[in-house]
Amino acid sequence: MKHDFRFHSLKGMIFIVLILMLNVTFLDGQAVGINDDGSLPDPTSILDVKSPNKGVLFPRMDEARRLSIPAPPEGLMVWDTTHNSIWGFDGSQWRELSSKWESVSNGIRNINPDNVGIGNTSSSYSLYIQKPNPSIGFYDEDFAIPSGFIRGDSTALEIHAYRASPFASVDPGNLILQTTNFVAGTFPFNAGKVGIGTYNPLDKLSLNGDMGFFTGDIRYGAIGDLNGDLWINAKLGVFATPANDIVLQYEDEAFLTSGRVGIGIANPLAKLHVGSQVLIGASATPANGYLLSVDGKVMAEEMRIEDSGAWPDYVFEDDYPLISLGALRNEISQSGHLPGIPSAAEIDENGILVGEMQKMQMEKIEELTLYILQLHERIEKLEEKLADKKEGQQ
Repeated sequence: MKHDFRFHSLKGMIFIVLILMLNVTFLDGQAVGINDDGSLPDPTSILDVKSPNKGVLFPRMDEARRLSIPAPPEGLMVWDTTHNSIWGFDGSQWRELSSKWESVSNGIRNINPDNVGIGNTSSSYSLYIQKPNPSIGFYDEDFAIPSGFIRGDSTALEIHAYRASPFASVDPGNLILQTTNFVAGTFPFNAGKVGIGTYNPLDKLSLNGDMGFFTGDIRYGAIGDLNGDLWINAKLGVFATPANDIVLQYEDEAFLTSGRVGIGIANPLAKLHVGSQVLIGASATPANGYLLSVDGKVMAEEMRIEDSGAWPDYVFEDDYPLISLGALRNEISQSGHLPGIPSAAEIDENGILVGEMQKMQMEKIEELTLYILQLHERIEKLEEKLADKKEGQQ
């Protein structure tokens, strides 16, 4: 039996009540049942409403009118037309009772456009968890063990990754950040960029700040920015002295001598291959036109200098213009140094080209050898004359 009534007066209300009494049943004078089949109400309920094709319609109002209800009693429920959901008063505040979860093809989703809070009364974020040491865990369905979790406290946010394994549930796993272009069934792990301290990462990993390296709680090095330059420091602790060693470019712990380091060059050919100027010393400036500048002393067991110029063997050729000793004496008197050798003032200003100076010195040594040979020849002739004179006097 169906009834559809609307009343606008006290008489209409009385009429509706009388009609409803035809389908109202009572149980022990306490429970009330409203139905179409005349069945008794459930004994555990005070009101049992049953219909195969009708529902219960709550009072409908917008949010402003709901909030303006004076002193709402605990348990009061209304349909909020602003949020399109059922709201109930819990004695202190209104709470939304409708679920925002719905089934989709591969799981469930929440269609709530507002923020979600867990453990708090007001949420400032899309998901806001407020409790002592809150955490979110992730489980591998095949092994039923954790794949990782996110945990936070008042000092830090921790991200842990486990490797799902049937043999050990605490194996460390890989933490993969910022993969993009995700397509169902594929995992393009090489896509995307990660930024730490920056919203616009330019590389696979962009770090805005310094990066430290630790063994346990002991800091043994750092990489960072020093007035716009890249700063690499190796030391134990924060103010440790002296610093530790920096070992560059080796393949693995078993072959510490393998690998090469290139500075300013893409394909190093030696253990250390520098493609431009090198300066050693704190106060000097690199010399123009030279690859190595040293402000200080250099010690070596052996040094080899290759020079593409001619070595002074030409001094011993027959057409070499060896000046006479008299001309050499005049040249030294006028200039104060050997001809072809830089003066002291020139050395002070320009320094010494070791290879060139070696050639100059060898040239002078070979010239000196020629002078000695000339003198030896003159001495031999004088000795012969002296011997002849002695024989004539006998």
